[in-house]
Amino acid sequence: MVTRVCGAIITGVRILMVLHQHGGRSYWTLPGGGIEAGESPEQAAAREVEEETGLKAQVSQFLFDEPFGENLCRCFLMHVDGTRETVLGSAPEEAHLEPNEDFGWHH
Repeated sequence: MVTRVCGAIITGVRILMVLHQHGGRSYWTLPGGGIEAGESPEQAAAREVEEETGLKAQVSQFLFDEPFGENLCRCFLMHVDGTRETVLGSAPEEAHLEPNEDFGWHH
């Protein structure tokens, strides 16, 4: 069962990552999260990317499934049409982070 999703947005040689801090450790990961009732994995990926980065992204293609406990995290390649400045998102689980420090483009 797919219970989480993530989106890979690549621009040139950079990929968009989100900083998470849990249990005294910090790590960078792809934007993503849980699937809400009535959502497809693709819809959830688009919603999570927008919540965490402010970008309106669409799924381009399925990339892979990764085991997540007894479930799966489904990862999609995503694209953003046009240009839009990336802004701080509102992922509730990361509300403790300083503004403008919880996501960025990485090489």
